[in-house]
Amino acid sequence: MLSTTTPPPSWITAAATALVGAYIATRGDALALAAERLGGQPAVARLSRLRDGVTAGHLSPSRTAGELRHVLALLMLDHVADPDRDEAGFFAMIDPASHEVHKMCLLAEEVARLLRDVRRLASHPGAAASASLAMRKSHEADSNPTLDADSDPEERAAA
Repeated sequence: MLSTTTPPPSWITAAATALVGAYIATRGDALALAAERLGGQPAVARLSRLRDGVTAGHLSPSRTAGELRHVLALLMLDHVADPDRDEAGFFAMIDPASHEVHKMCLLAEEVARLLRDVRRLASHPGAAASASLAMRKSHEADSNPTLDADSDPEERAAA
């Protein structure tokens, strides 16, 4: 059966790609470290495919949103209670008092905002400009240090 779904206009795809691409460019390292800590190499590989797809412009807004939902589920610990999932084991190895936990929570909030913006692009013609502006302001206002594998918590506090 042929699909009668109309593809999104190219400006929606371009705007969604630009939003996600800008976010990944600025927070990709922190996301990759969080993905590794919460989901291991499979989660890092999936995030890498998202990054590559966005960079190459191969992902539709709906596919981009789907991949962002997966990242958000990982960051929101949606599957850690299931002992049959790898996420449960990775989560068990994280110290709840670690500074990483707070950084992962911040990433989850950011990805949730980004996902809302991508969805808004697909549903509202005027949303591209407002979503882009909101994302820029969010990144400019975010003075919290990123989750960084190479930095020491004391060094970040002194900065």
